[in-house]
Amino acid sequence: RPNGICMDRVHSRLFVACRFQLVVLSATDGHVIAEVPVGIGVRPGVGADGTAFCGGKAFVAGGGGQFAVVGQSANGTFSVQQTLHVLNGGRAMAADTRSGAIYLPGTDAEGKRAALAPLKIQVIEKK
Repeated sequence: RPNGICMDRVHSRLFVACRFQLVVLSATDGHVIAEVPVGIGVRPGVGADGTAFCGGKAFVAGGGGQFAVVGQSANGTFSVQQTLHVLNGGRAMAADTRSGAIYLPGTDAEGKRAALAPLKIQVIEKK
């Protein structure tokens, strides 16, 4: 079941985040190019803002403050290149395609206290 979507406009690819995988589709004809297990639970209701494409990589926010970076290797296969721990509640994101930075809102607090905690923005820089 799809929970988020983003697009690589240069290569006409769609990246669809599902429960525990990222599906790469051709935006031209819809065929499946790859299914990548991301190892994090992408929560239902994350929406399109829970995925982003920037600098040749797809970014997927999941539950429990986890964040996966999916890229394509030289031989054409897609895989998780990095899994990061981010702020709690960091399920939405924005990508700055010029700088390559990804911005995630969230909080340091957990559980019921998270709703009352001050909002923070975490910046993940392209390396």
